[in-house]
Amino acid sequence: MFTDVIALTMAIGDKRLAEKILEIMNFEEVEEGDLIEAMRMKPSELRRILYIMQEENLAIRTKIDIDREEGIRKVYWKLNGKEFSKYVAKRLREAIDDLSRYLQKQNGTEFYVCASDPSHRRITLDEMMKIISSEKGAVCDVCGAMLVPVDKERVKRTVDGYIRILKEALEIFEGRFKSHGGTSF
Repeated sequence: MFTDVIALTMAIGDKRLAEKILEIMNFEEVEEGDLIEAMRMKPSELRRILYIMQEENLAIRTKIDIDREEGIRKVYWKLNGKEFSKYVAKRLREAIDDLSRYLQKQNGTEFYVCASDPSHRRITLDEMMKIISSEKGAVCDVCGAMLVPVDKERVKRTVDGYIRILKEALEIFEGRFKSHGGTSF
């Protein structure tokens, strides 16, 4: 189910890893040691991922068995599939909100960027005025190219496009989610 892959990928940031977790756990209770072995991962790395999933309510630690004679602690986990669709919708809404806030900030401030590569440097108009008054020159610290004003209209069109796409995705997603009775699809 594609919602499951999307949700786990959003949470842990790796689609192949998300697919492997889904394949191994298959919404069944799985002992952490078996998961470590099947995933061929370091225990600390797998636990880091499980804790991320738990924090996002996508996985639940179901029980801990302690064998006092052998000093072994077995931890069991299960995917919380009923939360996957809600999680995806929540993350889409957060992305829409973040982009909207970015757009508001962008509209209220004049920015300057490196003419050669905008990722080198980005400063506000106030910072630009300080640079000009200090006689340093309005050039990029990385490559020496001139700093130029950001094309606000182009940025606005681009970000508006992203927001529109995310809103459409959210509408489609929520429509499918409701038509499947609130479960993953």
